[in-house]
Amino acid sequence: MPDWDSAAHATESFHVYARIARGHLVKVFTEFNAYPPLGRSIGALGVLVAGRSNHAVIFATNLVFVPVLAASCYGVGKLVGTPRAGLLAAVFALATPMIVSEAHEAYLDPLQAALVALSVLAILAARRFERVGVAALAGAATACAMLVKQTTPIFLVGLLAVVLVRGGWRNWRGLCAYLLVLIALGAPWYLEHSSELGQLVLAHTANANTVETNPGGGVYPALLSFKNLTWYFWNAGNIQLQAGFLLFLLVGLVFAARSAWVERTPSNLYPELLGGLFVSWLGMTLIKHKDPRYDLPALVYVAVLSTSWIAGFRAVARRWVTAGLFGVA
Repeated sequence: MPDWDSAAHATESFHVYARIARGHLVKVFTEFNAYPPLGRSIGALGVLVAGRSNHAVIFATNLVFVPVLAASCYGVGKLVGTPRAGLLAAVFALATPMIVSEAHEAYLDPLQAALVALSVLAILAARRFERVGVAALAGAATACAMLVKQTTPIFLVGLLAVVLVRGGWRNWRGLCAYLLVLIALGAPWYLEHSSELGQLVLAHTANANTVETNPGGGVYPALLSFKNLTWYFWNAGNIQLQAGFLLFLLVGLVFAARSAWVERTPSNLYPELLGGLFVSWLGMTLIKHKDPRYDLPALVYVAVLSTSWIAGFRAVARRWVTAGLFGVA
C-alpha cells in the first residue's frame, strides 16, 4: 500500500501524465510541487505504457535507476582499481538494504543516487576535465541528477573541489564545457522556482527543531551535538547499510586514507572519493531536517570505497573476503 512520500511521488507522476496527455507540456516545468520534474516524468512514462497504477511508476523508475546505478558503480570501481573492483562495487550498491527496499516503492532517492553515480563516473572519466567531450557529458549527467532532487550539489561539490585542486583548474576548456551544459540544462527550473524553493527551505529549517518530529523520535538534535554529528553513521549501521556492509565501509576507509596519503600520484583517485564522501556527510549533517533516505545519493562513494580494497589482496585472501561480501549481500 503506497503511503506518505512514496504515494505523493506516484500521484504526482499521474498528474504529470495527465498534463502531457492534454498537451500541457510546459506545465510540467512551470508548476511547483516541491521537487524538480525529471523523476516524476520518468514515472509518468510508466503510466503511459502500463496505465495509472503504482506499479507502473515503480517499474519505470527501476528501469532507469537499477542499470544506471550498477553500471556507474562498476565504472567508478574500475577506474579506481580493476574490473573486479568495479563488479564488487556494483554488487554492493544493488544489495544495499535501502536500495532493495526503496526499489519496491515510488521514491526519488534511488534515482538520484544512480544519476549522482553517473555524474561521478563521468567527472572521473573526464580526467580532471582534460577530455572536453566527456566533461560535457558529465555536466548533462549532473543536470539530470539536479532535476531529480535539489540536494544533488551536496554530493558532488566535494569531489569537484578535489578534482580542481589536483589539476582540474588548468583544463579550463573542459571545466567550461561541464559548467555550460550543467547550467543550460539544470538551471532553468531552479530560476523559475527560486522564490518557492527559498520558502521551502525556510519552512523545513524553522520546523526541524520545533514542531516537526524526526524518524528517530523527538525533535531533531542540536547542530553541534554528538547525536547530530553521528546521526548518519547510526543511520548507516541500523537502516541504510546495516552492520555487515558498514564493516566493509570502515575497513575500506582505512585502506583508502592510507593509499591517499602514501601514493600521491595523479592516477590515485581515492582523494576524490574521500572528498566526495566527506562533504556529502558534512552537508547532510549540517541540514537540520533529517531522514534515513537523505544521504543515499552518496552510495557510489560508499560502494567503491567499501569494495575496492578487496581487489588488492592475494588470491586466497581475496576469495575469502569476496565470499564474505557476497554472503552479506
